[in-house]
Parts: sequence; structure tokens; C-alpha cells
Amino acid sequence: MAATSVNRGVESLPLKDRVAIVTGSSRGIGIAIDLSQLGANLSSTTPSTRLKPIS
Repeated sequence: MAATSVNRGVESLPLKDRVAIVTGSSRGIGIAIDLSQLGANLSSTTPSTRLKPIS
């Protein structure tokens, strides 16, 4: 589809109003940044070895 003045902004942010869940964010931070620059809202998770289990 050819870009018009009406939809040109939408094409520059193809993930606008989308949510991206990035797991392993300590290694996936680069992809998270890329998704953010494409307009996605991000949620990230990473396991932590510093947390102690609740007893």
C-alpha cells in the first residue's frame, strides 16, 4: 500500500497500540529497544537469583 499523508505516521510505527512481552529481558534488551522504537508497549520479565523464596 502506498503511503499517504493520512497513514504515513501509522506506517512509521507499525506496532503502535500493540503490546510486546519480552522474556529473558537481560539478554533480550536489544530486541526490546527495537520493539519500543517501532511503537510497541513493552512488558518484560527475567528470572532473578537474588530473590529468596517465601517460607
